[in-house]
Amino acid sequence: MGDDIDESELDAELAALGDELDAGGAAELDGLDAGGMPDYLPDAPSAAPAAPAPLPAGAAAEPAQPTGAGGLDEFGLPMA
Repeated sequence: MGDDIDESELDAELAALGDELDAGGAAELDGLDAGGMPDYLPDAPSAAPAAPAPLPAGAAAEPAQPTGAGGLDEFGLPMA
């Protein structure tokens, strides 16, 4: 070790960090809340979203194709 570093100070700092981690500081250091979720994520929904409603009778399953002079390219996008 270097001459200017006191081993007892390092031991004291390590013990303090261990106490902080034991007291729940680990979640705080990692950006996690008490439940273990990252702070930037919203709370999980309590239930799955509802299934989409079926198409009404007579509705087209395919989206309407644009009607223009350009038509569609090979990717199905309207051409200018």
